Amino acid sequence: MKIAYFVPSLRRKGPTYQLLYLLSSLNKSNSIILFVLCNDPNDTLESLFAKIDNLTIIDLKSSVAKEFLNLNKKFNSFVVEFNIDLIHTQGLQTDFLTSFFKVKEKKYLCTLRNDPLVDYKNKFGSLFGYIIACLHIFSVSRLSNIVCCSNYLKQQWS
Repeated sequence: MKIAYFVPSLRRKGPTYQLLYLLSSLNKSNSIILFVLCNDPNDTLESLFAKIDNLTIIDLKSSVAKEFLNLNKKFNSFVVEFNIDLIHTQGLQTDFLTSFFKVKEKKYLCTLRNDPLVDYKNKFGSLFGYIIACLHIFSVSRLSNIVCCSNYLKQQWS
């Protein structure tokens, strides 16, 4: 099976370490492609991911705000070119991009690690946080397979 993981970055944070563990533990018969939106060379775990035998890393080197439509075209062309079976997203940016511009015949999986209505308000302020939270909730509603990291999140997203 060809699996693509679509992540915002490989920064030294909890979700990236979780992804590293997950990819290290996958069956070696799977072919894995890791698409990274924008990787900061000063804050990355890329060297640890590079040690995984069946993993290819593709850094899309993008600024989502500047290259939104071009980025989607680039990502979808990779999905078709590599004949990917499953696309696994995690994070606001990648959830948003794949929910609006997905390749129809592919399977998608989304991992949720937060409650946007609570977390984005604290991160971005009341008004902007609420707008971003609504956008993320709408994006996730367009994805068919969702995995939550806790029972609390499962209840919030149900």
